[in-house]
Amino acid sequence: VNAGRKAVIRLLKDSIGATASADWTPLKASEPEINYTPAKQLRLSAGTSFKEAEPAADSFEKFLKPYGGIITEFTGDRDVPDELYITYQPSTGRYYKRDIVNKKKKWISSDFFPWDKATPGVDYLEITGKDECVPMAFKTGLLTPGYLAGAVNINTTLRGAAKEQGEKKQTPLAFCFAMGKTNQIIGAGALVEEYYFGSSLCRGPKGEYFQDPGGNVYRYSLVFRGEDGAFNRFFKEYDAVLRHADHVYAVQMNPDKAGLLKLDTSRPVMLHGQRMMV
Repeated sequence: VNAGRKAVIRLLKDSIGATASADWTPLKASEPEINYTPAKQLRLSAGTSFKEAEPAADSFEKFLKPYGGIITEFTGDRDVPDELYITYQPSTGRYYKRDIVNKKKKWISSDFFPWDKATPGVDYLEITGKDECVPMAFKTGLLTPGYLAGAVNINTTLRGAAKEQGEKKQTPLAFCFAMGKTNQIIGAGALVEEYYFGSSLCRGPKGEYFQDPGGNVYRYSLVFRGEDGAFNRFFKEYDAVLRHADHVYAVQMNPDKAGLLKLDTSRPVMLHGQRMMV
């Protein structure tokens, strides 16, 4: 909350990378006492109880290992081809494998792998989302989120015979991006379908990065791994701090009141050339 009594929300990654708001070295009244803390690593996860939202392994690295890390990303407006061995479809976030018996592809995993580098000897800081991951799929040719939890209107109330009966069913929390309209070619190029759609990923029906009418390109997907995932977009700086620099400095200071009023706690301060978060 700033001096104008206005709440300002800033992401931790932005605070870590922000320029220092002040140099507190001249205000030091004692030598710092450094409390070294053990290194930690992040583990990120969310709910995967929806049908076909569950990943095939506890991490992407474990999933890759049996296949030698070889996966082909397939984009386009046709079905995933059978001739590819392990295929990733970015429009749906699904992985497919060619069956060695019938040579047909089959679904093997979603892209909702927990983030877990599993560095030996390093304790975890676990962050688990309460929301459910929403799988994407093509239904009747259209890209559709698979929120298969039933429909509930929270305001629905039935009144009759002097009794009030409210809807008691609980539905899981889940999120998708509202993408607006998209043009999608259905079938062999015979029909162009324009429809409103939402997705948990930042890709359109052909696997391309979705771009809105204003020219803004979506580059964040509601997954943990990959260039567009939550770790790379929001957590990698924090993970680096936990692994290498999450120490506590205790030092007596003689700050002036005017300086304290101007202090921006969402930005670091400098102390002997080192960046510190207050």
